[in-house]
Amino acid sequence: MASLRSASLESSDNGVPFEDDAMVAHAIADNTVSLANTVDVDVANVANGCKVKLCGLRREQDMDAALAAGPDAVGFIIDFPKSHRSISPERVAELVRYMKARAVETGVKPPAAVGVFVDQPAEHVAAVARDADLDTVQLHGHEDEDYLAELRELVTLPIMQAFKVHEVLDVVRAVESSADLILLDAGAGDGRTFDWSLVAEVERPFVLAGGLSAENVAAAIRATHPFGVDMSSGVETDRLKDPAKMLAAVKAVRELSNTAKAGGAYGR
Repeated sequence: MASLRSASLESSDNGVPFEDDAMVAHAIADNTVSLANTVDVDVANVANGCKVKLCGLRREQDMDAALAAGPDAVGFIIDFPKSHRSISPERVAELVRYMKARAVETGVKPPAAVGVFVDQPAEHVAAVARDADLDTVQLHGHEDEDYLAELRELVTLPIMQAFKVHEVLDVVRAVESSADLILLDAGAGDGRTFDWSLVAEVERPFVLAGGLSAENVAAAIRATHPFGVDMSSGVETDRLKDPAKMLAAVKAVRELSNTAKAGGAYGR
């Protein structure tokens, strides 16, 4: 599957070479919203410092737990009634303001705020991103390249696009996306993983999602070498975010990254 990357070495529709995805992703992790401010990052070093996103937050106590756990990003499911994690744009704005105020009070760096949208009009996505002071837009529906082009005319934020992975062709389609960063997911939102061997040789930086928790995230990282991991159901108890599970999940990733930086058995 190493050839998956060969199809994406041309410049993307927005003029950003896919080889630079690691730079864009690094900017997201550092809460840098302008692509012009990205800096060069060695892909191997990025892999050794796997990033963490905790998704589906919807309460103030979730924000407090996230600040205590220290992920690189937090995600909000916006206007998607099929999910019990869905919240309104107004609620997202409240939670982002709360998180950033609490970060100042406690002296910690706030994680990047990611808005997750499913088949929403581009104008609506842009308006919510602006009003809620989001750092990144994540698309999790059937958005195509025309939609991405339209959205880029309306926002300057990095765009992450999610893809459900069931077979190799799904991975090929993801690798060819012009989004700044791709997320590879099981897609069902039911806490199940997918066949990690399908993405084990993907060289374009990606975020891995689907059924990840403190118990299996280290194995997932070793198997797939992602830029980052995204966890939601795996850090919940009774469909609510669990502070202890959030802390344990982030800790598991950090410990593995520290092992790699010290020369341990992780990385390409």
